[in-house]
Amino acid sequence: MWLGLSLWFIPADKLFLSYSAVINAFMAGSMWGRLLREKSSANQTIIAVVSNILALVGWAAMGVVSGVHASIMLMVSYLLILLVDTLNRHELPEYYLPLRIKVTLVVVLLHGLFSWTV
Repeated sequence: MWLGLSLWFIPADKLFLSYSAVINAFMAGSMWGRLLREKSSANQTIIAVVSNILALVGWAAMGVVSGVHASIMLMVSYLLILLVDTLNRHELPEYYLPLRIKVTLVVVLLHGLFSWTV
């Protein structure tokens, strides 16, 4: 149990990782919304495949026995989602990317702290 905490008898480490996996899937899925608005391009297929893979990484992380490995998988997925957003920044509102960078930094730091304390 992570730092001895639990909520409704669910250990905090499981809550943290499962919540993170849901948010990871949401972030990967948000790429689909942009694809639907965009005109057909070669980029669309790549983003569609990448977004599915990254959503599945979050799901697969929940099946990993080690919390550290799951946390690392999610960290990498968040960073790759940020990379895709950065490469496609021309499609995003001006405020979005700076916000995403800050939020991703916080999330990656929390996952690093989690991995260090487990």
